Amino acid sequence: METSNVKPDAARSSRQFTSWLENVWYLVKGRVLIANTLPALLGFWLCLQMQNLDFLEYAGTFMLLWAGCMLLIAGALIWNNWIESEIDKQMQRTQKRPTVTGSMSSGSIIGLGILTTAAGSAILLYLQVEAFLYGMIGWFLYVVCYTVWTKRRYTWNTLIGSLSGAVTPLIGWAVLNPQLAFAPIAFVLLLFLWQVPHTYAIVCRRYRDYEASGLSMLPVVKGIKETRYHMGFYLILLLLSIPLFPLASGGKLISLLLTAAWLLQTVLGGRQSNQQRWATINFQLSIIYLQVHLLLFFLAYV
Repeated sequence: METSNVKPDAARSSRQFTSWLENVWYLVKGRVLIANTLPALLGFWLCLQMQNLDFLEYAGTFMLLWAGCMLLIAGALIWNNWIESEIDKQMQRTQKRPTVTGSMSSGSIIGLGILTTAAGSAILLYLQVEAFLYGMIGWFLYVVCYTVWTKRRYTWNTLIGSLSGAVTPLIGWAVLNPQLAFAPIAFVLLLFLWQVPHTYAIVCRRYRDYEASGLSMLPVVKGIKETRYHMGFYLILLLLSIPLFPLASGGKLISLLLTAAWLLQTVLGGRQSNQQRWATINFQLSIIYLQVHLLLFFLAYV
């Protein structure tokens, strides 16, 4: 009889653990977490290669950087979810988050936010003071300046949010070299100029959700037509910034073609009657754009 009870108990525990992991995945916005961690690791890689350092010698440092960044960024995303829990209840795309479903208590979410933020910042502080400072700048910009202050009040909140996500390469670079250099700054510029139109594409794609949320997002307040002008402006700046990227001529050519394609789709594709389809294609282009550029930056120093 005792043996027969073990299997159901084990199965129940396994389901509970799987459910908990799923809740955490939605709480930390899993894909967003990965997308924001990769540039920090790439910043580390750029510094490693540009200074002719041996990766194996710094493999342990790399793993600590990975853990520290993931924990700190996860902490920021958890706080964002908790602060915006009432807003998320109005949006269809956020219905699986535990802050909406109630599958995790508010206290446990706050506790997890504190724990991940503290652990991540402690690891970065252990690695390098400058890495810790860059990490906390990003955290403060995202949680306080973006989530708490500007997102509900000002249409330019996207600029703050984009800046918070753009500082991550500096974290990875600073772990090996606390002195700023041109390459990581150019990487920050790329991420900032990319993230503004990328975010606008998300809002246009999920227009009804954001309209119901009450957030002061530019497409909702000013309209999609004016938003396309803003997107075009930042894509032109991105186009003009390509010579600054630490890439070989072939990489810069690929970057130029991708940026031009994204700009053309933004300006010309937005004229079509189906704005939902335009926004979806634009969003997909922005994802491809980032993935290709992360690969280009990596391959440039292999």
